[in-house]
Amino acid sequence: MVGYCREIHINNKQARMRHIILSTQHVLQQIQDRQIADVSMFEADIEITPGDKDRWYGTHVSYLCNTMIPKLKAMWELEIDDQEMNGSSNALTSFDFTEREVMWAFSNYSDAVGPVLRRQPAMYATTAIR
Repeated sequence: MVGYCREIHINNKQARMRHIILSTQHVLQQIQDRQIADVSMFEADIEITPGDKDRWYGTHVSYLCNTMIPKLKAMWELEIDDQEMNGSSNALTSFDFTEREVMWAFSNYSDAVGPVLRRQPAMYATTAIR
């Protein structure tokens, strides 16, 4: 029964997309909080339309997956080592999705407000993620 339920959960595309999106949003928030991104490649709190209550992140998905996530993973590893030495048990985030999975989830998922991925022209090609 447990195996059957696990297979149902794994095969649920909507749940998988939500998991990827929430994980990516958490990573984007960490990048913003830690101020570790190149400002020419990452922008937080973007207003897509005037009066829009949702805030978006502007970035290149390849920059996020190939540069920022490895940088965060290195930071997480250091934090794990620190926590083990100090006896702290704060939960850390991991991110084990490929660029292709991230694009699949964001390209196909809409929440109650609408699409969670918008592409728009800018000084450089940008992707806005809510």
